[in-house]
Amino acid sequence: MGKQVAADASGADIYQQMCQGCHGNAGQGARGPSLKNATGDPVTKLASFISRGSDRMPAFKSRLTPDQITKVATYVKTLNPPK
Repeated sequence: MGKQVAADASGADIYQQMCQGCHGNAGQGARGPSLKNATGDPVTKLASFISRGSDRMPAFKSRLTPDQITKVATYVKTLNPPK
């Protein structure tokens, strides 16, 4: 079924386990796109995208709880902060 995430994991922990392989350890992009532009999006928009996925990104609604998805979305907003 894939990776299991601890219920009490932080957004950073979940990101490192589930997202960094494609988006890089700091959201800079790797196999997947950079998340730099996503940092300006509202948490609710990011959480919705993470939950449903896209053509290239898998949906995480069956792998993460809504709370875990919100934690990841909140963490993504801290990546590549404006200078």
